[in-house]
Amino acid sequence: MRKSIDNILRILDGVKKIDIFECARVDPKTPIEETVGALAECLKEGKIGGIGLSESGAATIRRAHAVHPIAAVEIEYSLWATEIRTNGVASVCAELGIPIVAYSPLGRGFLTGEMKSPDDLPEGDMRRHFSRFQPENFKINLELVNKVQGLAKKKGCTPAQLAMEWVRYQSGKDGMPDLLPIPGATTAERVEENCLEVGLTEEEYGELEEIVGSTQVLGGRYFEGEDSLLFA
Repeated sequence: MRKSIDNILRILDGVKKIDIFECARVDPKTPIEETVGALAECLKEGKIGGIGLSESGAATIRRAHAVHPIAAVEIEYSLWATEIRTNGVASVCAELGIPIVAYSPLGRGFLTGEMKSPDDLPEGDMRRHFSRFQPENFKINLELVNKVQGLAKKKGCTPAQLAMEWVRYQSGKDGMPDLLPIPGATTAERVEENCLEVGLTEEEYGELEEIVGSTQVLGGRYFEGEDSLLFA
């Protein structure tokens, strides 16, 4: 990690500092206490501004935070990936005052409604290997998208804007920590469109929750047979 941090700082060459440094995943071969301890030393040396975690389980987050305060936890959260609400991640982050950086709030593009079949994915696209994008799962998962599209049409916004608003609406409410959705995009215009805040009424949020609770989502978040990448 130290080598990685030093290399980043060399490339940045003083133009930008490292606000938060996080490992992409928890190293199953190294105790989280050792990882966070080493990063805490880097923080004291002024090399990083904060320590983040990515795809970490509730117990890991608690153990890490006991070594040094965690600045943020980055984890997938969207209309079709709500595991953090039941596996303890959201509750422990709320308890410890750690914000969650919600990546893939648009379901890797699936929730935008732009894809109608796996064939719409470009050749070589990594999503072609992901479980939820396999043909037998794709057609079932479209039901969720179709329902979200229906509500978005009624509201006069895009499905992506609605999906983003659903995440933001929960931030700091009902036992949830602060939530910061970070959608991916290929153009600045798409970022501006997707991040436009369209607002969400309590009734609309309830409708989305009904959709989430009543619609089946098939396949794990990544590859076949792999339901989660969370570490305990």
